[in-house]
Amino acid sequence: MLKAIFAGLAGNEYALDGAKNCYADNGDAYHYEFWLAGKDATEKLNNFLIANNGVKYGDPIKITYTATLTWGAAKSTANDKTPASRKTAEELNLAYKTGTDTGLRYDSITVEKIPNMSDDMIRGVDISSYQSLINAGVNWIRLRLWNDPYNAEGFGYGGGNNDEESLVKMASEASQYGMKILVDFHYSDFWADPAKQPLPKAWKNLSSADLTKEISLYTSKVLNDLKQAGTDVEMVQVGNEVTNGAFGIWTDRDHGENWATIWESDQGNQVAKYLGTASGAVRSVLPNAKIAIQLETPNISKYRSIMTVLKNNNVEYDYLGTSYYPFWSTHDGNSWYDNVDLGYGASTPINLEAIEKMAWREFGKKTVVLETGWINNVNDADGTGNSISANDEIQAYSHDPQGQVNAIEDMYKALVAQGGVGGFLIKLVGKIGTIIRKCLMYMEPVGHQRMQLVMLQIQ
Repeated sequence: MLKAIFAGLAGNEYALDGAKNCYADNGDAYHYEFWLAGKDATEKLNNFLIANNGVKYGDPIKITYTATLTWGAAKSTANDKTPASRKTAEELNLAYKTGTDTGLRYDSITVEKIPNMSDDMIRGVDISSYQSLINAGVNWIRLRLWNDPYNAEGFGYGGGNNDEESLVKMASEASQYGMKILVDFHYSDFWADPAKQPLPKAWKNLSSADLTKEISLYTSKVLNDLKQAGTDVEMVQVGNEVTNGAFGIWTDRDHGENWATIWESDQGNQVAKYLGTASGAVRSVLPNAKIAIQLETPNISKYRSIMTVLKNNNVEYDYLGTSYYPFWSTHDGNSWYDNVDLGYGASTPINLEAIEKMAWREFGKKTVVLETGWINNVNDADGTGNSISANDEIQAYSHDPQGQVNAIEDMYKALVAQGGVGGFLIKLVGKIGTIIRKCLMYMEPVGHQRMQLVMLQIQ
């Protein structure tokens, strides 16, 4: 992990230029270039590893730079509005390594109105990593919640450190701007997802009966606190991507196990009971809020099986939530539904429509996309593996801002066609600005690639 962090640091292959100009007595300008300490790349890496020997996840990282006086004025990129599509590969590579402007915001895109899309259809973003927001076009926000995202020394685990205090602060601010709020309970101290569903530290040694009480008390407390703060919570998500389990009961997907290990056994009934406890707490505090249960990697047979277990255990919820990432699970076969060959690829418009039909016809549940995203480029922004590379066969959409527009358009068209309630883009950061009117915004890295948010113009 340290080597991956080092690979993304500026000052290794390229200098980190200071932005301030200094002037000698004769008026000549000079500035400073900053390099990682060491005479060559190997020594720089060794110095970094030695300085951070023994650090744990969440600890501060130490980085030592040296300053080199360089004659000439500092280069300013503040007024550089060259679109990324017109920059050279070398210029783009340098921008991603140093964190300077890539020019993606200046690339032109075409956005077309989606027929029959209503004004109140969810056009949301997950902004859990950013606490400052202003009213600008989106009408819902999604906020994740971790129980205790801090280690014994008080350092946060990262990813936004989304504890209850942060949740209440962001939700209160959003409500001031008239936004509706979805609260995403992970019931974990950090990420809960298809690969892991760890219990919070404080719940690890509880019996099933005591855990049930804690789930109810915790859910009720948080929602009551939000209610007292005057927030507009209109949807609550109990669990995050629970396809492979939840509440400390999960399959090891990365080592050959799958969703059926849980949901086709008594363990699935136990997970369902815990989810039912959580949804019951939501109903008691916020009787009018919608409740969503999120699965991922859409598949008719899998979703039907899990929803059947939920039904058999009388779990109360309103919406089937799904993740929808067109760059994952592209080889999954979808079989047929409603006399339609669904082809291959979990997150395709045709498969999304089939999931919507099944959820409504067989279970009376409407569908909401709780996570979606598409890349705007294939450059490496952090030195770790990317979800898509330039040579991958994953070419559902072009790897540029227009590709993002097309991906979101197709998703919303599928939702409109089958009565879905809308969707949430994942991990927006930065000032929201006038999203709908300008259509462009930056996103946090998703799958280790820098993303750019493209919202649809509805008016």
